[in-house]
Amino acid sequence: MSSVNRTGYECHIAYIEANKEHIEKGEPILIAVSDLENWTTVAVKALVSDKAEGPEWKDLWLRDREDKVIPTPMKIKVLEVLDEEELVRLQRPGSEKEVVGASIYGTAIQTEKMKQLTLDRRKKWELIDKRVKEREKL
Repeated sequence: MSSVNRTGYECHIAYIEANKEHIEKGEPILIAVSDLENWTTVAVKALVSDKAEGPEWKDLWLRDREDKVIPTPMKIKVLEVLDEEELVRLQRPGSEKEVVGASIYGTAIQTEKMKQLTLDRRKKWELIDKRVKEREKL
């Protein structure tokens, strides 16, 4: 499906699946979406529904696991655009996940593998830094 005819926002279906309970209760969720007007990705606090109507509700197009756009959009009402730091924390739900600093919305997800890689890299850089300082003393 071409983005030429679509307006509103787009996100991966995994965000909706991970927040299904909150969506059904009409509770706001934290979600990363692409704005189809300018193709920027932003983190938002929003209400999502499959039957909402009104001018404040925009189309929310979903991409499935095969990266295809589902032809019938949901609706989204953006309550707040969050800062870029929050966008980094909102990784698409997937395998090897761990909820980190979880909000009540449950979408602050970071993979355990990424967390371990970060720690490993930090240790390597600390070791390199230590060796450089020792050589400078010689």
